[in-house]
Amino acid sequence: MDFIDVCAWEDVPRGGSRPARVRERDIALFKVGDRMHVIENSCPHRGGALTGGRLNGRILSCPSHGLRIDVGTGEMLAAPNTRVECFPVRISGNRVLVGFNT
Repeated sequence: MDFIDVCAWEDVPRGGSRPARVRERDIALFKVGDRMHVIENSCPHRGGALTGGRLNGRILSCPSHGLRIDVGTGEMLAAPNTRVECFPVRISGNRVLVGFNT
């Protein structure tokens, strides 16, 4: 697994999100308290971007249709067998590194 430097810790607002494109993948970074969570930036319902949705703790409400997703596990709350991909995260200094399979 390769860990790619995506952004600075400060680039993601606390309780907010930031989109990024890495290795031709659209991802969404979410800062929840002192943790960073990274998931694919595509709603499983219709593929809309998840960044910009309302975050309540780890629960994200999709901005397109209000579907609720746990950004820590990628699970949709209404359908736990449906999920978005989660990516491992490392923090190095003030940089956010996201893991991608080689």
